[in-house]
Amino acid sequence: MTARDHPPRVLITGAKGRVAGPVIERLSRSCHVIPTDLRPASEQDVLSGYREADLMDFPQVVVLMEGVDVVVHLAVVAGVNYENRAEPGPTEVDSFDEAVLRVNPTSTYHVFEAARRAGVRRVVYASSLTIQLADLNRPDFRESSYPAPSNLYACTKLFGESLASVYQHQYGMEMISLRIGQPFPVGTKTDDVWRHSLRARSLSVTMEDVGRAVEAGVFADVPGGIFNVVSESDNPRVDLTAARGLGYVPLNRFSAEGLFAREAEGGDWNLISPTVATTEL
Repeated sequence: MTARDHPPRVLITGAKGRVAGPVIERLSRSCHVIPTDLRPASEQDVLSGYREADLMDFPQVVVLMEGVDVVVHLAVVAGVNYENRAEPGPTEVDSFDEAVLRVNPTSTYHVFEAARRAGVRRVVYASSLTIQLADLNRPDFRESSYPAPSNLYACTKLFGESLASVYQHQYGMEMISLRIGQPFPVGTKTDDVWRHSLRARSLSVTMEDVGRAVEAGVFADVPGGIFNVVSESDNPRVDLTAARGLGYVPLNRFSAEGLFAREAEGGDWNLISPTVATTEL
């Protein structure tokens, strides 16, 4: 990214979502963060420059882009808001699926297009490893591997990656797509999410490592691309070569013995969350 004489002004969509907290905390150290979300602002949000906006309303998105240097697009329809949905009738569609297909592609287009019109040079897009997870026999996960979306949500993330590529090649924007693994922790879930599964450990990423990856995406001197984002694990199946070139250094590690952390690359791993050892696939 081109050097600036002031901290970059970074707009973060989905700022009230579960992944945004560590991202905002990390970027606030070196950037002027502008958080935005659909949900109403609290007094604390107002003091921190929070902006309430509906990304489905394009004029609102255009206003959000004024004076912005970088956009971090985290906003997405969340399954947690549809956990108790009723079984659809014979002539009805699932309410969550309908929202995913309606909101995710359109809001992403609105963000990219409004950023382009405002002269924003870089967008960091939160994509997902679910783009490849339907293939249970895939030995490893590389950005160049053929897509195998595991659900409708993954299909919309694949659309977002493709749209980012269009804006990069057609308009010269710097589009960074981070293909994020399974974030941990999420909600009330504990180590049981991954402790009994080698596959789950290989696909998991701590919230702290997500923050590190997004920070790398904001500042990296690269024109764009797709980058896998997971933490280290005792079953390394996700290729992080490109992400390391972006500047991403995972400082957490999932293993059968537990969750480990280190202070810096090359440092000692310290156990921070004990679990029961297992070799179950």
